[in-house]
Amino acid sequence: MILHSVFTFSAEVWGTVSDWVIITVTGISLYYLRKTLQSQLEVQQMQQQLANYEKHRFFISIKPKFNCTLIIQTEDFFGVEFVCDNSAALGTYLTLQDQNEQLRIFKALTMYDRVEIGSSLSITFAAIENKIPNFFVVIYTLFFKDIEGNCFKQYFFTIPDVNSKMMIKDYPSVSITLEEYNNNEKNAIKNL
Repeated sequence: MILHSVFTFSAEVWGTVSDWVIITVTGISLYYLRKTLQSQLEVQQMQQQLANYEKHRFFISIKPKFNCTLIIQTEDFFGVEFVCDNSAALGTYLTLQDQNEQLRIFKALTMYDRVEIGSSLSITFAAIENKIPNFFVVIYTLFFKDIEGNCFKQYFFTIPDVNSKMMIKDYPSVSITLEEYNNNEKNAIKNL
């Protein structure tokens, strides 16, 4: 009784035990709720990273890739072939730059609406002076779109080596803007 008279807790001022239990449980609940929300935020960020990775993987998987090979070479003409390897290419066309203007196109590419996987596009050059010159460079720029409408260009070079055998150097395709694709398409149509 002495303790009770010395340490009196008025229920109107301090509340009852059940009030303190509710406050304690609410505090613990808020702590774990905050930890749960932080964990969900981390999971969402990881999922966003995975989604970006998958989006990039899909972009790479549908990006057409062309390989260029020499199909024929004689003293007065040669031909190259472009083969679509990875995915179908849409709106494909080619521009050429003959640095010395010593060749003429014998069989030219036209514009293609769709190039399927494994399809080949070929172009043949004939020498103007009945013999392929010892040194010249032909730069091929292949423009195309993937099935999603993303635009690309890919460069190829043909250069004769010391034995006058044609060497082909290709570069990976790069993404371009639709405006650049359309401007080059207009120029290619004029030159057909």
